[in-house]
Amino acid sequence: MLRGVFLFAVAVSPFGSAAAQDSDLFRSSASPQLKLTLGVEIQSSVNGTTTLAEPRQILASSSGIYILDPLMPGVTRFDRQGEWIGTIGEKGEGPGEFRSPDSMGWLSDTLWVVDRDLGRLSLFDRDMVHVNSVSFRIVTGTTLAMPRAAVGPWVLSLPYISANAKAREDSVPLLAFDRGGNVRDTLAWIAGGRSTVSVTITRQGEDRQVVSVRNPFDTRGLMAHDPQSRWVYIGTWGTDSNDKSYLKLVKLAADGDTVNAAELPIERVPATGGDVRAHARRLRDEAPELLRQRLSVSTLTRAFLSQVPDPSISGVDAMLASEEGTIWLRRTMWIDEAASERWLAFRWHEGLVGHVVLPMGESMLATTGGMLWSISHDALGLPSIKGWSVTSYPGN
Repeated sequence: MLRGVFLFAVAVSPFGSAAAQDSDLFRSSASPQLKLTLGVEIQSSVNGTTTLAEPRQILASSSGIYILDPLMPGVTRFDRQGEWIGTIGEKGEGPGEFRSPDSMGWLSDTLWVVDRDLGRLSLFDRDMVHVNSVSFRIVTGTTLAMPRAAVGPWVLSLPYISANAKAREDSVPLLAFDRGGNVRDTLAWIAGGRSTVSVTITRQGEDRQVVSVRNPFDTRGLMAHDPQSRWVYIGTWGTDSNDKSYLKLVKLAADGDTVNAAELPIERVPATGGDVRAHARRLRDEAPELLRQRLSVSTLTRAFLSQVPDPSISGVDAMLASEEGTIWLRRTMWIDEAASERWLAFRWHEGLVGHVVLPMGESMLATTGGMLWSISHDALGLPSIKGWSVTSYPGN
C-alpha cells in the first residue's frame, strides 16, 4: 500500500523550444569545455559493509572524504583513496547523534553537521569528538527556523515555509543566529523559489497521500556556501532596461556585507501551457507504477499553474561553491541533452572560465577538495560516488 510523502523527479525536461537560450555560454570559446579525469571512486559497500545509501553532501580535505547520508547512522568517513574508515556520530537524539543529517561544512578544523528533524547543529573537533550542540527551532512563537549552514560566527537559517505558502511569498529572510541559538541579524532576503509542488491524491478506503514533484517553472532562489564556511552565495533573477532577464550572483561575507556581485547573461523565458502539460505528462510517465495509477496529467498541470500562474523556464537550476571561490551553475537539462549534466564555472574577477559535461548517468553532488564529485546508481539502485579532477582548468 502506498502511504506517506513521496518525492520524485526526472533528469530531463521537454522544453526543447528554449534549449538554445544559453547555448552560447556552454558551447562558445568564452566558456570552453574542460576535461574531466577520474581520480577516485567510492562504492556503496565495502567488504559487505554498507557505506552509502542516499548520499547528499560531500566534504574533502587532506584528512579524508566525508559523506553525509541521511539513511546512514552518522557522517561516513573515507580516506583520500576512497577506503572506508568509519562513521562520525550515530543514530539517535543524544549529544553527537543524528536523526536526519541534512548539511555539513568546516569551521576551521571544526566539522559542523545540521540535523533537519532535530533542528540542531552539532560540532565535532579535529579528532571527530563531539564538543557542542545548539538547537535552532523557534524564531517566534509559531515559526520554525531550520539551520542550513554555518558561516564565520553565525549559523544561517531559513524559516520553514510550506510549498503552498512559498507560492504566495516573493522572498524569505536568511537569518543569522549566534552560537547560543539567538537571532542576531537578517543577512539577506532571497527569492523563495518554487522547487516543488505538492499534489494530494486520494483513493476510496485509503488515507490521503501527498506527492511532491519537481517544479522547473520558477526556480528563482539559488543558495550555496563554500565548504570552509567563509562565504554564502545567493543567485536571483533580474530584468534589465530592455526587459531581458539575467542571473545576479551575490557573494556575502559572514558579517552580511556584500563582497562581490555579478550579472550573468542567462535568461528566463516564458513557458507555454503546452510546455507545462508536456512536463506534467513526462513526470507522470517517469513515476512509479503505483503513482501513475493515481496521478493524472491534468491534476499535475493544474498544480503547476495554480502555484505559478505565469510559468517561466530558467537557464540554470542549481548552484555549488568550492573552497577556492569557483561557482558552478548547472544548466537546466533539456530533452536534447538526455541525462548528461552540464555545469558552468564562474570565478569572481575572471568571469566565465569554462564548463564540464558529466558522463551519462552522473549527477554532480559537490565540489570540494580540488575535485568535482558526482553520484550515479547501478541497475539495482545502489549509489556510487566518483571524484573528478578538472585537468584542463586554467591555471592548473
